[in-house]
Amino acid sequence: MAKKSKQTLFEVPEPWEEHWQGMPEYNQKDREPWKSIPIHFENEDDMKSFAKLIDRTITRHTRSLWYPKPEIRHMMDKRYISKTSSPKTKKK
Repeated sequence: MAKKSKQTLFEVPEPWEEHWQGMPEYNQKDREPWKSIPIHFENEDDMKSFAKLIDRTITRHTRSLWYPKPEIRHMMDKRYISKTSSPKTKKK
């Protein structure tokens, strides 16, 4: 009887790999902050003064913020279209 070779964890293909053939490569930029520091205010007026100084809105509910204010990019309506593939169209 022939022995079956066992697959190790690293030889088992990921489920998505069969669908990822020919897809464009994507590299995510590092979005981690360079430095984070907690800031403490003695009272609400101090917090408002600081917010004015950095030209940002800070409330009692603000948990974090970026400085300078980041550019918000809306990407939900963007699509990748390959020159070699045609878009799928619905048949009527």
